Amino acid sequence: MPLDAAQTKETMRTFAQQVFVNSGYTANVDTDAVESAVTAIVSFIEANTAAINNAIPEPFKSTASVEQKRHLVGLVAAKLAGIL
Repeated sequence: MPLDAAQTKETMRTFAQQVFVNSGYTANVDTDAVESAVTAIVSFIEANTAAINNAIPEPFKSTASVEQKRHLVGLVAAKLAGIL
């Protein structure tokens, strides 16, 4: 389920706050670039839902909800990014 305009803007604000403001880094991308990246990542996740699901082993794959699987993917990505 793609993000609506408000959710996209909220994601952009959160990214900017966490990556640039809180970390003290100079913003090296503009808002259009961040918005395009958010939209592209949403499209990628939506287009690859089956592949992501197939990468998850049983019994988690068959018992977890879609929301739980997406949450786990997000947590793993955050850990890889050094956020967690």
